[in-house]
Amino acid sequence: MIGRKIGMTQLFHDDGEVVVTAIEAGPCLVTQVKTEAKDGYNAVQLGFGEAKLLNSPQKGHLKETGQFKHLREFSVEDVSSVQVGQKVDVDMFKPGDLLDVTGVSKGKGFAGVVKRYHFAGGPKTHGQSDRHRAPGSIGATTSPGRVLKGTRMAGHMGDRRVTARNLKVLSVDLARHLLLVKGAVPGSKKGCCSSRKLVGVSRVQVQVYNLKGKVAGQIEIRDDVFVVPFNETVVHQALVRQLANRRLGTADTKKRGEVSGSTRKLFAQKHTGRARRGDVRSPLLRGGGVTFGPHPRSYHQDMPRKMRRLALRCVLSGKASGGELKVIEKLELDSPKTKTILDMLVALGIGDSVIIATAETEANLVKSARNLLGVKTMPAPLLNVAALLSFKDLVMTVDAVRKAEELWGKKSAPEAVGSVN
Repeated sequence: MIGRKIGMTQLFHDDGEVVVTAIEAGPCLVTQVKTEAKDGYNAVQLGFGEAKLLNSPQKGHLKETGQFKHLREFSVEDVSSVQVGQKVDVDMFKPGDLLDVTGVSKGKGFAGVVKRYHFAGGPKTHGQSDRHRAPGSIGATTSPGRVLKGTRMAGHMGDRRVTARNLKVLSVDLARHLLLVKGAVPGSKKGCCSSRKLVGVSRVQVQVYNLKGKVAGQIEIRDDVFVVPFNETVVHQALVRQLANRRLGTADTKKRGEVSGSTRKLFAQKHTGRARRGDVRSPLLRGGGVTFGPHPRSYHQDMPRKMRRLALRCVLSGKASGGELKVIEKLELDSPKTKTILDMLVALGIGDSVIIATAETEANLVKSARNLLGVKTMPAPLLNVAALLSFKDLVMTVDAVRKAEELWGKKSAPEAVGSVN
C-alpha cells in the first residue's frame, strides 16, 4: 500500500496516551502485474497520487489506469487473483495488524560527527578553544596507512530510505482513507511512504504425549515463540549478562596501605650486598599487600527487555527445532512419587538432563523430582536463558506452553479511540 504521511497526534487508551502517526493510505490502483513465467518473479505494481506531467514512456505505461505520481512495486507469492486496474484501499488493514512502513527520512544536509553520530566532542578546557565538536583521530599512520572504510566521519545526513518495522495499527478510518499507526514514521509531512502488512501470527503442530510416553494428540504452538531464527549474538549477550548478575562482587583484598606492619625498611638501602628491600608490607613478601587484587564492586549488566525476550524465544525455538522439546498433557500428582517422574522421562527417551516446566509451581512435582540427578522443575514464567542452555531437554505441559506464548509472544493492539484534526 502506498500512502502519504499526514502528521502525528495522540490517541487515548484505558492505559494512557499513545503517540500515533496518521497516514493517508490509498486508494491505490494496480498498474502492472509481474509473473514468474514472464518476468522471472511475482510482483504487483501500485500507483498513488495524481500526476500533472508525465513523459511519453510513462504515459504509455499508464495508459490503461491513469496518471499516477508515485509507483511502487511489492513482491507477492501469488498474483493469480490480481488484475490491472484493481483498487487497493485501507479496508485490507484492521486494528492490531503489524506493518513495515518505508519512507525517505528528512534531509539534514552536511552534518558533523556530534550531530550525525552523537559524539561527545572534545574537552572544553586546557587550550581546546576550537576543538569542541571535532571528530578526533580517524586512524593510524604507517599501519594501515589509510582511513578504514566505515569510519564515522562528517557527511551527508538524512534523505535516505528508512523502514520502521513492526508498527501496530491502532485505528482505521475507511471514509477518509486514514491509517493510524503507533509510533513515528520516517519522512516529512505530506511525504510519500509505503506500508507492507506483516503476516499474522501463525502456528505449527507439535505432538502431545501422556505420562506413559505415548502420543495423545496434537496442539498448535505459535511460531513467534517457538519458530524464531536463532540469533547467537543476542543469546550470548543474554547469557553473559545473567551470569554476571549472579556475582555478588564481595571479594576483597588488602592493598599495601591496608596491611598492618611497620613502614621501616628491613635493612639499609646500600652496602649490604643484598637487593634493595622496602618494608614488610611489600607485595613481594608473604603477608604483604596484594597488587591489583579484587575489591567490592558491582558486576551488574543491563540489557533491553526486547533483547532479553528475543534471546529466550531463540533458545525455546532451538529446543523445538532440535527435537529437545516435549509437550505433555498435564502433570497432576496426588502425592509425591519419584518413580512416576522417572518412568515418564524414560518413556519420553530423556536420559541426560531436563527441565520440567509447568504453568504454576506444583509442590508434589517438586518433591517427586528433587531426588533425580539432572532434573530441574520450575514454573514457565521463570524460564531463562542460562537454565535452558544448562539442560539438554525441556518438558512442558500444555498449560506451560500457553503461558509462555502469553508472556513472550507478540501481543495485538487494543482498539483505540480518538480523532485526527
